[in-house]
Amino acid sequence: MGTTDTPGGARPLHAVARVKQVPLGDHPGTLDGGGRLLREGFAVELNPWCRRAVT
Repeated sequence: MGTTDTPGGARPLHAVARVKQVPLGDHPGTLDGGGRLLREGFAVELNPWCRRAVT
C-alpha cells in the first residue's frame, strides 16, 4: 500500500465488502437445467445482510 506521513506510522484502513443481489421474496424459486436460480424477469434487491455491510 505504501507509507504514510501520519504520526505514529498509522496506515489507512482499506476494507472490501462483497454484496449479493437476490430476488424479492415473491420470487417462485424456479431453477434452470443446471440447478441455477432463474433471475430474468423478476424484481431484485440487495441482500439485507449485504445492505448492512455497505451502510
